Amino acid sequence: METHDLWLAEQEAAFTLGQRASSSSITGVSAASTPMLLLHEYENHFGFLLDHLPIYALHAHRPIVLLETIYSDITSLCATAHVDNLRTLVGIFTASAEPQWKLLGDWLHRGMPIPSALLTDETVDYALIDDERALDAEFFIKRDRDVSWADEDFWEAGFVDSEDGWPSWLSDADSRDMILEAGKARGLLKSLVGRVQVLDEWRPLQQVLKGFDGSTDISIMLAKHLAPTCQIVQFQLRRVLDDECRMDAHLEAIDGLLGMRSFDVLDDWCRALFDKMRSKSRWADPQVLTSSLRDIIEQRGDLWMNPSAIRIRLGRLTKGSSDVQSLGLCTASYQVPFPLSQLFTPTSMELRSEVFTFLLQIRHVRYTLDDIRLHLSYQTSNIRTVYRLLQKLTWTINIIWTWITDRVLEPERIKYRAQLANLTSLKSMINLELQHTRRIRDFCFGNPNMADVKEAIMSIFEIVVSLSLELSKDSDSASPSQVKQSTPGDTHVQGRSRRRKARRRKKDVESSSDEDDLNRERDGLDVLVQPIVDSDSRISWSDKIQVMEVELDGQVRYIRDSAERLASEPGQVAEFWSMLALSLEDWK
Repeated sequence: METHDLWLAEQEAAFTLGQRASSSSITGVSAASTPMLLLHEYENHFGFLLDHLPIYALHAHRPIVLLETIYSDITSLCATAHVDNLRTLVGIFTASAEPQWKLLGDWLHRGMPIPSALLTDETVDYALIDDERALDAEFFIKRDRDVSWADEDFWEAGFVDSEDGWPSWLSDADSRDMILEAGKARGLLKSLVGRVQVLDEWRPLQQVLKGFDGSTDISIMLAKHLAPTCQIVQFQLRRVLDDECRMDAHLEAIDGLLGMRSFDVLDDWCRALFDKMRSKSRWADPQVLTSSLRDIIEQRGDLWMNPSAIRIRLGRLTKGSSDVQSLGLCTASYQVPFPLSQLFTPTSMELRSEVFTFLLQIRHVRYTLDDIRLHLSYQTSNIRTVYRLLQKLTWTINIIWTWITDRVLEPERIKYRAQLANLTSLKSMINLELQHTRRIRDFCFGNPNMADVKEAIMSIFEIVVSLSLELSKDSDSASPSQVKQSTPGDTHVQGRSRRRKARRRKKDVESSSDEDDLNRERDGLDVLVQPIVDSDSRISWSDKIQVMEVELDGQVRYIRDSAERLASEPGQVAEFWSMLALSLEDWK
């Protein structure tokens, strides 16, 4: 507009003073000499701009939309050879975008607004967010006040695009995530280590786009210019997370507890817990569970796990639940300080806790098998039959334990740590953590799609518990060959039969054609193991053992067939399921 006004002033002066030397395409003739020539010269100089100004004027009060419109016109004009028109539009764009460019520089150099509580006190008052520095209302990044610093998705959703969306002129490749991440990282660094040195000076947009000729898109030029600034601050944050926040040490402690890699501590704690369960002592108290684990850590001096960060919780127990079912309600968590709580979120801890619970159940079953083997005597009724069943149960449980610990969890942990070491973006680290925890949760049959396989495994666990109860009753009974049908072992068999009937009815309606053969095979096995016993009948001890053997055979075959089906599906996890299927090939 200044150029427009200056040109008009020149023509007015030339007309008034009678000068011939003025901006005209005809040498020696003033552009203002005749109305026709004046209109012709005016059209040559400003016709292109005047065609666009009415559209630009409509968005004068919406900077982001205005810049989007100008950028779109520049992109369209790059395909033509109108260099002068392109230069004109680029000049308008740089002048119009300079305020937004300065706001972007403020975002990258000062970072996201941080509450004073984070800057002055180690104790974060998550409720106080009103003292944060306010972002400019015209900036294309805004603070979502519905998300607090205490929310686990704050890093993802605390600062988002404005209502007008993200600028297209900053949308090359991953520019959006890079810019958002860098500003968040800069602000977080200020809260952790105070003032952070800014290595580069923020150049005006006109200088950055000085060499623009239309051969390269503006978004690409800006992305290349911004990349070093954004990458440096992410490197700085990663170094602080490693050195100051001791991320690796906390991750080791999390794996030690929830992945049960702290072998000595967890062995002692599990043995003490299972001893209490066997002796019917009081054990189902979260405070007792937590304090006993903390005591063992302190006694062993394994202070690489922070005892005060550990929490063991237990869901509401129902009357008549078996020990395995009760342990299924036991969860664990390891509390980490801010900002690591943005990486190891409650969701991540819940997924890891499902792995902990499953491993705890397997440990209890292995403990029970060892206890059966220890107390098995030659006076036990049907000793050979019992021993054969015991051997089959031990073989099956050991296969599952070895597969989940040595073939899955350990390789996955090593792979995860290697991938994590190569990341600098906190967002990428968060995504990797959730991906890893969901993956290992699925291998522990925690995925709802694997409910049938999980139930089959739980049924095997219940067989072990039932065998232990029956042997205990057998050793205390004067006539062990005859027991009433209302024993815990019989209740276990009938309960599973009812569940199987319900599962078959569900499968008849919902199973896909690809699973029909597998489901029919499972149904056939279920029919074999259903005991036909009324409430007044008696089941002999040998018949109970036989029922357990038949059911064990059906459950193992179902797990093996399911593993083979999962191994045949495309994906990176197929090799793990094929290892389980191969391990169960020797089942007879």
